[in-house]
Amino acid sequence: WEAKPIPVVTERLQAGPVQRVLAINGRIAPQMQVDISPTVGGRLASVLAKEGDVVKAHDLLASLDDSQQRAAVRQADAALEGARATLQQAKIQFERAKGLGDAISRKDLDAAQLAAQTAQSDVDRLSAAQAQALSVLAQYTIEAPFDGTVLVRGADPGQVVSSATVLFTFADTAHLWVEA
Repeated sequence: WEAKPIPVVTERLQAGPVQRVLAINGRIAPQMQVDISPTVGGRLASVLAKEGDVVKAHDLLASLDDSQQRAAVRQADAALEGARATLQQAKIQFERAKGLGDAISRKDLDAAQLAAQTAQSDVDRLSAAQAQALSVLAQYTIEAPFDGTVLVRGADPGQVVSSATVLFTFADTAHLWVEA
């Protein structure tokens, strides 16, 4: 019946790293992810990227058949060249009319000046039409918007697509978020 001492365990305190474990559900997602669709409709001529490809900004991913738009550009070029020739001729006629001085009627001088102004307006109008045709032609190629990775390819060559068709899901996998 004798009282015994209570054993006590002691430890010496030392500096060291502290760890805390936190278990949560979540997923890793890219900060930037986009669906790439064409801005014009047509038949896919080529699809150069596949799932998992890492591409740089402005690399070609796909192209649509642009034969009709190329013809429209050639038409715009021809019309503009014709208008420039007409403008050149109208300017020459106006300069001749001005050079005649009092030997030409005011009506004929005004008509020559109006012809030159009209020809200049035609050149300006057709220059804008050419620029528009070239701008639409550029939309027949689909490029990477930024450096990244093709996550999903949604179309194959020969397929007819519209602006509602998602050709690629594209993401910048160098910068990721953890969503929890």
